[in-house]
Amino acid sequence: MESKSQAVSYKIWKSRNTVLEMLRDRHIDIPDSDFLDFKTFDETFEDSDEHNFLVLIYEDIVIFWSKYPKIKLCHIQTYVDIIIPQYNKPHVILLIESAITSHSIDVIKSINQNKINIYIEIFKITELLVNRTKHMFVPKHSLCSDKKKKEFLKHSFLKESQIPKIYKKDPIIRYLGGQEGQLVKIIRNSQTFENKKEIFYRLIV
Repeated sequence: MESKSQAVSYKIWKSRNTVLEMLRDRHIDIPDSDFLDFKTFDETFEDSDEHNFLVLIYEDIVIFWSKYPKIKLCHIQTYVDIIIPQYNKPHVILLIESAITSHSIDVIKSINQNKINIYIEIFKITELLVNRTKHMFVPKHSLCSDKKKKEFLKHSFLKESQIPKIYKKDPIIRYLGGQEGQLVKIIRNSQTFENKKEIFYRLIV
């Protein structure tokens, strides 16, 4: 029978690989050697940190797999005041086991809106056990550069307010790290013509 520690290790491993894929899709250089099979990961996995199951660092991003069963305001304060400064990275991805209080969410939104040196993203570990962008029915999404957005507005003769919207909280937009005001290009199979693609644009709000 699988032990509790093995079950935890398996969830961390699965979500770890998805996080690495997510970073790659955000144009972060992730070497192939960083993707581990479960046996290799389980043999090297050490659950010795008081606050986190695992910590990874890539470029200016630090990723924490939090041990706290429910993220409360005191835990956010611990991360912001004590843990995050140890790594001196401006971008934080925090993976949590289950729930987070509404007050904690409000504080994180305030931190992000005020741009006080760090930007924090929150994901549940269960959200990243699989990479939903690889699902056959999920169309390809990609974030457009500011230059591409200006070209699109120029050639479409649309005002920004007239572009169809997609919410920042959309799972694929969160995966890509999309921000309000960015333009998203969506490519999907045509519903009317076989072997044809359709392209749509959406504005993140």
